[in-house]
Amino acid sequence: MNIQLTISLLVSDRMATLGRCLSSLKPLLRELDSELIIVYTGSSPDTLELAKQYTSHIIPFTWCNDFAKARNVGLETAKGEWFLYLDDDEWFDNVDEIIYFFKSGECRQYQTAFYIQRNYTDWEGSSYADAYVGRMCRLSPETRFVYPIHENIKPYPEPSRKFNTFVHHFGYAGVKNDTAQSAKSDRNLSLLQKRLEKEPASAHLYAQAAQEYAGAQDYDTAIRYCQKGLKLAQMTSRPEPLEMWLQLELPRFISYTGDAKLALREGEALLDSPRLLEVGRLNLTAMLVGFCWNLREYKKGLKYVLKYQETLEYLQKDPEKALTQNGITSTFSSGEAQAVITYVKGLFFASEILKAAAGSSDGKASANRTSADKTLPDKISAEQASAAIDRILSWIPWADKARTEPQYENLEEWKRIYSDQTESILESYSRLTDDNFYVNLQKAYYAERQKPTDIGEIHRFWQLCAADCPVHFLPQLLKMAVRNGFPLKIMLEKITLDDWNTCARSLAGQTELSEMDAFYQKLLPELSGHPLLAERLHQHFLERQLTQGLLEPERLLELLEIYCESVISDTKMIYRDEILNSPDSYILPAQYKFALRIQNALQLIEKEDYAGCIPLLTEAVHLGPQLSAAVSGLTKYLTDKLANPPQPVSEEFQILGAQVKQMLYGLMENRQWADAYGVNSQLISLLPDDLEVLRLKQEILRQGTD
Repeated sequence: MNIQLTISLLVSDRMATLGRCLSSLKPLLRELDSELIIVYTGSSPDTLELAKQYTSHIIPFTWCNDFAKARNVGLETAKGEWFLYLDDDEWFDNVDEIIYFFKSGECRQYQTAFYIQRNYTDWEGSSYADAYVGRMCRLSPETRFVYPIHENIKPYPEPSRKFNTFVHHFGYAGVKNDTAQSAKSDRNLSLLQKRLEKEPASAHLYAQAAQEYAGAQDYDTAIRYCQKGLKLAQMTSRPEPLEMWLQLELPRFISYTGDAKLALREGEALLDSPRLLEVGRLNLTAMLVGFCWNLREYKKGLKYVLKYQETLEYLQKDPEKALTQNGITSTFSSGEAQAVITYVKGLFFASEILKAAAGSSDGKASANRTSADKTLPDKISAEQASAAIDRILSWIPWADKARTEPQYENLEEWKRIYSDQTESILESYSRLTDDNFYVNLQKAYYAERQKPTDIGEIHRFWQLCAADCPVHFLPQLLKMAVRNGFPLKIMLEKITLDDWNTCARSLAGQTELSEMDAFYQKLLPELSGHPLLAERLHQHFLERQLTQGLLEPERLLELLEIYCESVISDTKMIYRDEILNSPDSYILPAQYKFALRIQNALQLIEKEDYAGCIPLLTEAVHLGPQLSAAVSGLTKYLTDKLANPPQPVSEEFQILGAQVKQMLYGLMENRQWADAYGVNSQLISLLPDDLEVLRLKQEILRQGTD
């Protein structure tokens, strides 16, 4: 009997991941004639016990800071035709492809294989980078592990099979212990320096050292080692993955020093190298676009966006090169992943060129055009930049929502910054054939601008958007609906209360205070079947008005009363009476508790119990910090009242005042302005807070001076 596959696992004491790792290997052990070898460097009885459940072939190894030595211990006892290795903090997602590789006999066509290591940078698993790793090979007497850190198998002959199979690896997630990382880096560098003394012509060792120095943020040293490694790598007859990695990391390390111009020059020189493979060209042009973005070199930036697309299309037509060329962590996938952000930057570049051209035609230099950009030959004209916008928009993979949606805000910023180009930008969107939310929204805006306006066309695109609208674009759709009188049914049927709150808050922030009431009244009929949504919108509009400050006391009191009534009504729609009967229950929202206290304070103000309001306002400001300006204004009003309490006017004075007013009106009617002024002065001393008397005084003064 033959063993098809030896699986070698280096195990320490990572109990948190070892179980998953071993469990993911079960299908390989079950479906293939395979063996599992565990090289054990740990000390925990629990770890050892778990390992024994999967294999009896466990080799104790005393750790000596040399990964190659540890791996070779397992390799020396391997009996399989093929050899696969991994760490105990990794686990396979699915191994069906590897099983088929052996069962189908496909393995006979290859000498080595690569699978994907998915390196997560957070514990939630939402951020990661994929890299092909060469960890499967046909065993031969020459097979050995080399390098004490970042160990590799040598030799690693072709042909190689590349699997889509991947392992999850969280070894880089959430690394925050700087002391531990520094100690690890110092250990690795010490090992590498000793090895370099023995192998001074090893490009691989220089690359590893460069990576370690970069990790320690010693970028100047990382650059020197990278340059030395690149010179050695270029001595081979043909480019290898290590050389591509060095070609891409060198300008990146230079950029980390803050010298973006030097990074750009170095990257451009490498781009012209005949030894840079197409996948490297794809990744490097995306990097150069980023450098040009930082340097505001708009024409160069657009040139590299076009080169990026040219290279991407070439590799899409040659999947063999796309699959086989790799620079360790730089692959076709890593380059393709940068497509959308590269395109978006290209749109900014093109618009900036158009802006500069418009400024030049007026005899003015663009304020944003740097001296470096001015020295460029005019290889990209305004007409070419305008055409580039059409092309770039057509390249964006609009159907891939996961890749395009994160860029919607940047696309909005593009329109905002270059608002004078809005018409041409919308026209470019109108020529797209993609059925995508954001594209349809721009088509709706374009249709709105056409004369005569085709309401049916606007409504068609609006409906498409309303059926699939990200929450932060809901305000735009609502405003478009109000402008054109569209019913909101399709939108309101799907919206959640949380999303509506977000939308209403945004609407309140975007709507001019003078236009709020008119906008709300237009929207209100559409919300007749959704009273809770209507109340929430009303509340956000009121909050916006209440946070403006410097409100007249009467207006402040009026708005607070309306706001409190709305919040209390809203809460009564949601909560049962038994909960509402306990107004301080933790279940009830803080906004409701705020409204109750303000409402109680307003009632005390009516009774002129100003001192009794202060404790209520103290509690309210903690419950509703977003309305602290309104509470502050109300507190000032009460403080003024307490400092200058109004003098009560007796009933007799009020009767007398009414009689004097009648006499005053008679004098004014007879145009006896001097006598009227004297009577008004007496009336002011009698009724100092009577607004009618103050108005009459102004009228007397105006008429009496004519």
